[in-house]
Amino acid sequence: MKMKTITVDFYKVEGDDDFDFAKLLSRVGQLAPDDRLRTVKGGPFRLEHVAKRGIGFEGELVRIRMDYGPTKASLSTAGVEEIPLREDEGVGEETAFLYHPGTAVLLLQRNRIGATANSFASYFSNHNDGNDAFGMSQVLELDALLRLNEMEEFREFEVEVAGIDLSVFNDLKDRYTWNELQRIRERAGAPRLAMTLKMGHARGALNRDYIRKLGRTLLNLASSDPDSRSVTSLKVRGKDDMEDTAVVDLLNYRMIESVSFPWHDRRVSYDARQAALREAFSKRETELKKMFGQRKKAS
Repeated sequence: MKMKTITVDFYKVEGDDDFDFAKLLSRVGQLAPDDRLRTVKGGPFRLEHVAKRGIGFEGELVRIRMDYGPTKASLSTAGVEEIPLREDEGVGEETAFLYHPGTAVLLLQRNRIGATANSFASYFSNHNDGNDAFGMSQVLELDALLRLNEMEEFREFEVEVAGIDLSVFNDLKDRYTWNELQRIRERAGAPRLAMTLKMGHARGALNRDYIRKLGRTLLNLASSDPDSRSVTSLKVRGKDDMEDTAVVDLLNYRMIESVSFPWHDRRVSYDARQAALREAFSKRETELKKMFGQRKKAS
């Protein structure tokens, strides 16, 4: 029996105090198919369907690849044939999601050629009149949050990145500094850029709010394209109230679940992928409620 494994990433949906992602999902889901279509990073995306079910909202976002012509080949005879598509057709790359309103947490099926976290957020921001206040950040496991909160001081921040899209730093006030560092890496011909911000023997601590925001930005970069290895190191070192030094490896503490199930067909059905998302949520439900509150009835 063949088994299929789906990887599920967890994101906190963030917005203004009056922002309600459940209402946005419902509103977009009620639009006609043509009106649901949006262009994200040069390509068309569409919310295929969304429905309130059980713990929250289940749905699927499809990336329509108009720049890719699929082909077919036979095991018994040589040769490759193009699969004919109409002018308005493309290859549909499906990404299932589950949104739990009570914790404002989104579970996203990992699909490197489908909808990433960045494209998912961009799609719905477009439907939300381009409101930049809406965003998503990767959820860290509870143990990591507790360890970070126990740190009285952040003394050191370590990051290592490869070639990245410089736009990821647009929400940082000093984004031009980061852009220039990336350009230095490119001009030097270095495949990677490693940097450590540290206090050394000096008194005081790193700017806590800035390090948190920078860490969140880089975590989102790592999760939006998990196969690219764009971020290979992301660590915070600090001291607690007992002056003990602790290190938190943020990449290792990302909340991720892998769900395996029997697979009998070439295509993994939407129902099978949603079942995997529900199983992933059930494994983390208690932890999520401790971090973000108790479940509320979806509206």
